[in-house]
Amino acid sequence: ILNETIQVIFSQTIVPQKILIVDNSETNKTEELIKSLNNPKVIYHRVGYNSGPAGAAKIGLQILSKEGYDWIYWGDDDDPPVFKDTFEILLKTALKIPKCGCVGIVGQFFNRKNGFLKRVSDYQLKSEGILEVDTIAGGMSKIVNGKMILEFGIYPEEKLFYGFEELDFDVKIKKSGYKLLVDKSFYLKHR
Repeated sequence: ILNETIQVIFSQTIVPQKILIVDNSETNKTEELIKSLNNPKVIYHRVGYNSGPAGAAKIGLQILSKEGYDWIYWGDDDDPPVFKDTFEILLKTALKIPKCGCVGIVGQFFNRKNGFLKRVSDYQLKSEGILEVDTIAGGMSKIVNGKMILEFGIYPEEKLFYGFEELDFDVKIKKSGYKLLVDKSFYLKHR
C-alpha cells in the first residue's frame, strides 16, 4: 500500500521535493521498502515506538517545517490523492488567499457551542471559488503552511486519534488567525 501511495504522490502534476516517511511500526519492513526504492527524494524516519497517527504527524510536521518547507502534505500511507492534479489545485487555492494555514479537498464547519461538525451542503459548492471551513479531515490531502507551524508552534496533539487530532489542529489554526480553505468545484467533484 505504501509503495502504491508513494507512486501516486510522485505522479502528481506538482511533485513534492521530498516525501518523509514517519514509521511507527516495530518491524523493519517499511525501512526495507524505502531502501529498495533507492530514491533520494523518499526519506525514512523511524520513530522507535508507536506514537500513533497524531504523534507521527507531529514528528513529520516538526521535521519538515524546521527544514523550511513552505507547504507540507499531511498524508497517510493508505489515502493518496484521487486525481493527478490534486496538489496543483490545492496549492493554487492556498496561494489565492492571504493567511491560508491549511488547504484540503473536503472540509466541514465546526459548531463550538455543541461540538458537532456540520456538513457543507451541495448548494454551497455549486459555484466557483474558495470556501473557508473550520476543519479538514485526515485523508483529504491536507496541505499545511510550514511557516505558520513554526511561527505559532501548531502541532497535532499526540494523545488524540481517529480524526480528533485533525480537528484539534485545525481549531489551533483558526485561533492563530489563519484560514482553512477548500476549492468548491474540486470538493464537489470528489463528492
